[in-house]
Amino acid sequence: DRELMGRRLNGFLTIYFWIPFFFVILSRTKPKVILCSNDHNSANRSLLAVANYLEIPTSYLQHASVSSRFHKLDFDYSFLDGKIAYEAYQQCEGNTHDPFAKNNRERWVFLSGVKRPLTIASNNGSGSDTVGIAFKEADGIEEVIRLSEYVMQSGKHVLLRYHPATSQNIIDKLKKIVNESGDRIMLNSPYSSPVNEYLASIDSVVASNSTMLLEAAMVDVKSIYYEFRPAVTPDYYGYVAKGIAFQAGSVEEVVELLNAN
Repeated sequence: DRELMGRRLNGFLTIYFWIPFFFVILSRTKPKVILCSNDHNSANRSLLAVANYLEIPTSYLQHASVSSRFHKLDFDYSFLDGKIAYEAYQQCEGNTHDPFAKNNRERWVFLSGVKRPLTIASNNGSGSDTVGIAFKEADGIEEVIRLSEYVMQSGKHVLLRYHPATSQNIIDKLKKIVNESGDRIMLNSPYSSPVNEYLASIDSVVASNSTMLLEAAMVDVKSIYYEFRPAVTPDYYGYVAKGIAFQAGSVEEVVELLNAN
């Protein structure tokens, strides 16, 4: 995608650092196996390419939802959440550009279930009418704050949860906004609060293309799909199409869904 290239050019160029870095590290350490939980960022793709070149076995533990736009599942051993993930990866078989991967080698796939501990909490949100908003930096911080303020004006509390890859300057900006909100908007860190604890503290969650929507639905928390910015691929993971999440096209519709029984 041209838009993606413009936003992530710096990330794409880092492969020229990661490939020689991993070549030196793996050549020296000679690990018996490489274990990854991400199969698409530049560092992990570089690690996988070097491991394939050096013929070091690789293993993958799925950490989030996948789609047919992902890379080919080119690991020796893969542990997927379930059948839907496996079917999505089957559509990715042609999505590879690794010259060192052996296309006819034996690959093992295990449907091992969701890796994160999730339990249904009977008192989600403890009746506090708290709305969770999960987002990543690419969603646009201004758009996230706009939605947060609109939800807050409807009489609800907001618990923001940022993606682990969010930059520190954005986190600092969010902290300032939270301090000015008078405790109506709160911030939740993925580093100190497991997903299960976060979901147990809210009544509903609003997110764009995020695995959080699926995890929320699994523990009986209302999931609302909302695009903070127009998405290149709407409903990327198919949560709306599969009936896992409700869809809102505006901040007004978000609040309407939040108030609906």
